[in-house]
Formats: sequence, structure tokens, C-alpha cells
Amino acid sequence: MLSRSRSLRSAGIAVAALALLASGCTGDGSGDGDEQGNGADATVSATPRENGVSPTDLPTVPQLKQAKGVASDVEQDGECTTDAGKQEVAGTLTNSGGRPRDFVITVSWINDTSDVLGRGVAVVKGVPPKESRDWKASARVVEGATQCTLNAQAGKVGG
Repeated sequence: MLSRSRSLRSAGIAVAALALLASGCTGDGSGDGDEQGNGADATVSATPRENGVSPTDLPTVPQLKQAKGVASDVEQDGECTTDAGKQEVAGTLTNSGGRPRDFVITVSWINDTSDVLGRGVAVVKGVPPKESRDWKASARVVEGATQCTLNAQAGKVGG
């Protein structure tokens, strides 16, 4: 019985540790991210941390209900510049789905070790099927970014 009790306690500790780790990855839950509708842009003032990793004031990415990756629905205009300072990325999205959807497009400026040094978020709500909308995301990028990545999801904002 002692062995089973020890196994259950170990499993409980592992579950608690995983829950704690997962909660650190979800933002503060306040919903105070740089959400915007209909393709408007947002600017973030990123402040580097002393140890050189991701700033603490990156915008929160809104949660989507029934989120689905939609990279093929999103096009980026031009190149993404990694210079320190204000940066902007814009493009067009097309809803390939069969019902109206909200889109969240996240552009992250990262360094060689994948630390996020700037983040811009565009939220475009209520895009009808087969219709297109422009989007724009901007961010204040701190020194050291070497590339930017784009993540696009569709669903219903307010997950």
C-alpha cells in the first residue's frame, strides 16, 4: 500500500507542476491585449528584460473558440524588418471557410534562441465566407531580433 500511495503522491505533484507551467504560458487572462477589429493596427512598447530574453510587456494574444490554423488564408505584404524600433507588417486574409469567422494574426519578432523580442497582434472580426480583409500589426521591437514569424488562426474571439 505504501508504494501505491507514493505513486499517487508523485503523480499529483507532477500534475500540479504541469498545471503551474501551463498557467505561465497563457498570459494574465485580463484580456488587455492589443486587440483590434477590422484590420486596425496596434503598437506595443516592448521593454527588454535585464537578462536579454522576452520583454514582459508583450501584448496578450486573444483566445479563440474552435481555433483553427489558417496560414493558407493569410498573405503578408512585403518583407518583415527586424531592426529595433517600431515595425509594422500588413497583409490580406481571405476566409476560406463556410461561415463567418474571426481571425487573429500574431507576428512575433524573435532572436536565434526563439525569444520573442516584439509582438504585434491583429484581430479581424466577422469575416464572411470567401471574403477578404486587410490586416495590420505593429510592435516596438527590441534589439536582437533576427526574424519574424506569423501565426494565423480563425474561430470566434472570446474563447
